[in-house]
Amino acid sequence: MVARFVAGFAFSCSVPGTRLFRSPAGSVLRSIVKPLCGGVATVVAAALLAAAPQAETSATPLVTHHEFQVDCSFSHRAKDDPIVFPGESGTSHDHTFPGNTGTDAESTTDSLSDAGVGSTTCLNPDDLSAYWFPTLYKNDEPIEPIGNG
Repeated sequence: MVARFVAGFAFSCSVPGTRLFRSPAGSVLRSIVKPLCGGVATVVAAALLAAAPQAETSATPLVTHHEFQVDCSFSHRAKDDPIVFPGESGTSHDHTFPGNTGTDAESTTDSLSDAGVGSTTCLNPDDLSAYWFPTLYKNDEPIEPIGNG
């Protein structure tokens, strides 16, 4: 006998194969692939799915996924990557750095914090975070980002 849990309830059935599904609320449900238990497991699963609480759908159309946004303009470019090549200046491919104006291969949490309020290109003067991404090129010339956000 193999015990299966469906939305917190257990039932027994000898079934070799199962598939994993998730309800809209995120609870894990198991559905019997081969109904070898006289359909009881399927009926129980269907009843519990019908009674399961549904996820809220009242979110505004503008909030469709999780994200964070920062409004920071261009600061500088460098062949640095503080995560992949910490302490190895010039080792990486070229990156564009908005945000903390002191970000380089030597950057640490402390050095970014020690830069002080205003050492950023972000609209929020307290945002001393380091942001970077590969530099975009056109005809072998780097393109400098313009504007905020």
